[in-house]
Amino acid sequence: MVKKLSWLLVFVLVLSVSCFAVRRGVVKAEEPKDEVVGQALVKVGSNVNVPVGETVQSAVAVGGSVVVNGKVVEDVVAVGGSVTLKEGAEVGGNVVSIGGAVVKEGGAINKAKTVEVNMPALIPVIGFLSMGNFMAAAIILSILTTLGFIVLAALLVALFTPQVGKTSAKIEKKFWQTFWWGIFSPILVTLLLIALVLSLVGILLIPIVLLVFIAACVFGYVAAAQLCGKKLMQALRLRGKPMLAEVVVGLILLWIINMIPVIGGVVNAVIGICGLGAVAVTKFGTAQ
Repeated sequence: MVKKLSWLLVFVLVLSVSCFAVRRGVVKAEEPKDEVVGQALVKVGSNVNVPVGETVQSAVAVGGSVVVNGKVVEDVVAVGGSVTLKEGAEVGGNVVSIGGAVVKEGGAINKAKTVEVNMPALIPVIGFLSMGNFMAAAIILSILTTLGFIVLAALLVALFTPQVGKTSAKIEKKFWQTFWWGIFSPILVTLLLIALVLSLVGILLIPIVLLVFIAACVFGYVAAAQLCGKKLMQALRLRGKPMLAEVVVGLILLWIINMIPVIGGVVNAVIGICGLGAVAVTKFGTAQ
């Protein structure tokens, strides 16, 4: 059980970082604009141009190309575009093009490596950004995130089939109990974190507590999705199906509901709260 829980925590951490990265990409895609962070020039959905006589720390274009006429202290990166080093350009770091090419004119200086990654399949997706179809790109990213979560859910079901079943059953039998436990659990975790911060030794336990809390949220949501999928399949007179099928159907159903403005968010929030509460009550499905 300890070994399985360790694998669960690792996968949850990876998923959390992946979902965070995807969400940042969606937010940037909604409003294409320049972002200068400590002389780093970044553009999303358009091209980057470093003029003659100008020096920047780094130059990055997502869904566009980079043209360097001046000086870049560190790296030049284009995702879904090409990098062109004009005559007199100087780059102190790596020059990277993903889905494009690196063109270096005579007299251009590149002090580090030049990397070209040809990814034809990536161009149509990145192209949404450069063409301004940000809503379509957001939907694609949402689908990819959901598919990734389905893969994680399948792993959980395979490793913790009885525990997922017990957690789901607790939501079905004690809905309000799990709901209120789901409300109070984050408060209790917050108080625990405050207590750990006040203790020098306890500070070392903060990452573990956060990982367990994230694992509880994911585990509970999967269990709640399994219940939703089971109820839908029963309504369609599809009984006796594997738990994995119920989880997949439930996750797809919740994803569709989440597309409904306001209502979708409320429904998914309630589902998540009940799932978290059920995990707390059943101790990750190890108790009734």
